[in-house]
Amino acid sequence: MNKVEFTPKSNSQENVLSFYKEPPNQDIEMSLLGKYANERLQVLREIEGAKLQGLKPTSKEVMKVITKHLPIRSQATKKEVEKDQISHFILRLAFSQTEESRRWFLSNETSLFKCRWGMLSSNERQSFLKRINFGHKFFKIKNEKLREELEGFVDLENNRFCKVPFEDVPDMVAMKRVFISEGFAKFLPQIWQDKRMKKLLDGLKDSYSQSELASSYFSTSKVNLKDLVWLSARSFPPCMERLHTSLKQQHHLRHWGRMQYGLFLKGIGLSLEDSLIFWKNEFTKKMNTKTFDTEYGYNIRHNYGKEGKCTNYTPYSCSKIINLSSSPSEFHGCIFRTVKHESLALKLETVGQDQPERVQKILQLSQNKHFQIACQQYWLLRHPKETTGEPISTLTGTIHPNSYYNNSIEYYKRIQEQSKNKKITQNQTNQK
Repeated sequence: MNKVEFTPKSNSQENVLSFYKEPPNQDIEMSLLGKYANERLQVLREIEGAKLQGLKPTSKEVMKVITKHLPIRSQATKKEVEKDQISHFILRLAFSQTEESRRWFLSNETSLFKCRWGMLSSNERQSFLKRINFGHKFFKIKNEKLREELEGFVDLENNRFCKVPFEDVPDMVAMKRVFISEGFAKFLPQIWQDKRMKKLLDGLKDSYSQSELASSYFSTSKVNLKDLVWLSARSFPPCMERLHTSLKQQHHLRHWGRMQYGLFLKGIGLSLEDSLIFWKNEFTKKMNTKTFDTEYGYNIRHNYGKEGKCTNYTPYSCSKIINLSSSPSEFHGCIFRTVKHESLALKLETVGQDQPERVQKILQLSQNKHFQIACQQYWLLRHPKETTGEPISTLTGTIHPNSYYNNSIEYYKRIQEQSKNKKITQNQTNQK
């Protein structure tokens, strides 16, 4: 029987809440290992989807999924704790291969921790911090100079402070949520109880998110070169539609635009041969073939893993695209971040003439920097509804341009299938 052994030995667990400092030490069947990992991955994806929709990880919908697959209460059985530990470490290993996947894992594991932390009582939190030897200290302000500085802001007589080395909380220092004295950051325990763990763990969290490793976004079907025109207008995410239009108009894209769009095309199933033809047809309207082959052909083959280290590069995720910087003369990046409000409003109003409320919602989300939620709403704007008025497809969260595309392709497949079934039903009715 195939088994995996985890080492080294960890201390016995009494509480499901953990910083996962040491891996568990036990044999486990491979089938069970996969089951545990998949269940935890489902929880992390649900958490991510909730965040992208503006929901809290502690919402009823998310908590229902968490409690189904993982222990959420403070005290858990030995088997539950083992499952929690094993599933965490196997996913940590699986997502350690790239910087982006590591960031996604840490972000959503942080949210899972916060869900559990938020359900603890004050005594349970104290017990947890003692168990992990957190090292916090409580004290009252006695220094007269400090008392003078803090009087008027804090009730010094009825409050104790907590102090930790200031280098442990750089984010709190930057946001002026603490005062610094003798190398320690000092703050009220009320803030620590509500914010301390949040701020400590926020160092792990950033905007990177992807519900699967990027390779899973590759389309299993092939795309013909001649189909790109209608596909770009119908099923491309707005960032890729913009790059396609700009390329057709200017017959050139700068480096990051070529990378963003080229890898996307690779991901939807455009072959290397067709990709070379596609780019050459556009670029040679401004340059000769030799210049294209010398300066651009190599990079295209490189992106397909045919040059250099032969790395199989994956399409950019939304998070990477959002964080790409661009100048006014460049067209890469996320349109909800880079395009001016007036220009974005004009585009949305043209596309969604019959959906003014959704257009305004997208503009508001963009202004509030909820770029991925704005893109999710844009997907719904571009995809019609059934006659019942209900969306034929729902998007739990747009976290990758290729998932946007894949959802769109599946949507239109269902439309075609429904239309086909409707005709069959009508024919059968007419024959009666």
